[in-house]
Amino acid sequence: MNIKKLVNSIFASFIIFLGIQFIIVFITSIQGLQILFLVIWLIVGAWFYERKTNKHIWRYCFIFLSIESFLLPIVMLVYGFLPILNKQSGAELLGGMFAGVFVILLLGFLGLFFGIIFLIIGLLIFKIPEEKTSKL
Repeated sequence: MNIKKLVNSIFASFIIFLGIQFIIVFITSIQGLQILFLVIWLIVGAWFYERKTNKHIWRYCFIFLSIESFLLPIVMLVYGFLPILNKQSGAELLGGMFAGVFVILLLGFLGLFFGIIFLIIGLLIFKIPEEKTSKL
C-alpha cells in the first residue's frame, strides 16, 4: 500500500467532497445528508486511489474543481432567487432582485475566473507525458 498515494487521494477527495456538499446543500436546501456525503467522499477517494500516480490524482482533482467553480453561478441563481419569491411587497421584491442579480454576477465572474484557473492548473501544470511506444 502506497501511503503517499493514499494521503493524496484522501485529501483530494475531501476537497471535491466539500464542493459537492456546497452544491447539493445550497441547491436542495436539504439538511441531514451526512451519510450521503460520506458515501460520496469514500467513492471519490477510492476512485482517486485507483489512479496511476499522484500527478493523476491532482490533475483530476483540479478538473473537478473547475467543474464545481463553473457550477457556482447556477447554485447561487437557485439559492438567491428562491427566497425572493416569498416576498410580499414590491419594494422587497425589487430590492431582493437587484441584490440577487448582483450576487449572481459577482459569483459568475468568480466562478468563471476560478474555473479557468483550476482548468489551466489541471490540464497544463499537471500534464502527464504520453508514453512512448517503441517501433519494431
